[in-house]
Amino acid sequence: MGSFSATSAIAAALPSMEANLPYIGTFDVAPYVTALILFFGLVLVFKLLQVVVIGRLHVLSQKTATDVDDVIIEAIKGIRVWVYTLVALFISLQLFALPDKLDMLLTGLVYIAVVYQGIEIALKFIGYGAQRFLEKDEDGDGVVDANAANASHLVTLIARILLWTFGVIFV
Repeated sequence: MGSFSATSAIAAALPSMEANLPYIGTFDVAPYVTALILFFGLVLVFKLLQVVVIGRLHVLSQKTATDVDDVIIEAIKGIRVWVYTLVALFISLQLFALPDKLDMLLTGLVYIAVVYQGIEIALKFIGYGAQRFLEKDEDGDGVVDANAANASHLVTLIARILLWTFGVIFV
């Protein structure tokens, strides 16, 4: 497969790593070490980006009067560790010529993970929009009207069904 400039830099920095294995012969472990460094580096970068972005957004959200920024923060916080770990694994395994079926399986898993995460993020925004625009206190008693709450839940449910249907079709 294609190589990345970061992997070339990692491989150039590594010393010659050859192992002499019985019945196999001389075996170069440098590509595997490069992939391992790339994997852990990407997981670390993804996690740091998530933490830094959440920290900066949280500071900025304290200065605003709207609550949209809170939804953005929750969406970024909602990115699962297994999703960016799987993406990091996928990227690091691109260094190797994998069998076609394994490559297709890995690609499919990454697509499923990204679509799943995209649907979860979209549902956070749809839930916020439905709550913000549909759940209103019409009579001024301080309690959201039951019909408005039901309408909000119905819109969220329909959106959830549609998104998951399109998500299954997409994958």
